[in-house]
Amino acid sequence: MIQVYEGCVHMNFDKKIVTKKNHGIYERLDTALLPNLYIAYKIELGKVSGKVFKRHPQPIRKRRSVRDRHAPSNRSLADEGKQALLQRDVKKLNELMNTNFDLRCKIMNINESNMEMIRTARCCGASAKFAGSGGSIIGVYKDDDMLTRLIIELKKIKARVIKPYVI
Repeated sequence: MIQVYEGCVHMNFDKKIVTKKNHGIYERLDTALLPNLYIAYKIELGKVSGKVFKRHPQPIRKRRSVRDRHAPSNRSLADEGKQALLQRDVKKLNELMNTNFDLRCKIMNINESNMEMIRTARCCGASAKFAGSGGSIIGVYKDDDMLTRLIIELKKIKARVIKPYVI
């Protein structure tokens, strides 16, 4: 969806809304609210997200239904992320991005090479989560020094880093 809407978009996939409208609600957010973002990727890890979820829908649903009931859902994380952006609370956004990936780890098996990218980025002090279904990560970095560390450390594990410009 983000390729269609571009920019910064809050996506609400509430089951009732999707059932009624046959799609979610997409709200554009001002891109000026975005903090320093980086994207890192390993070419050999790219895959189509639909294949990941279509191949193993039952195990994912089952794991999601039995996970800790007190854990936040991705929907609540998206809502909190929107609020963090609106309030320019970069620290909270970092926490939410990390939590998003940590929740994903509870319901899916994560490829070790993907985990290596996440661990490397987090060791540099940046947040890190999947930008899609694997093969690339996205996160927030503090300053140019941290971006340089990300580039150097991720290059050591054969990952490339880009600084996206969102218009």
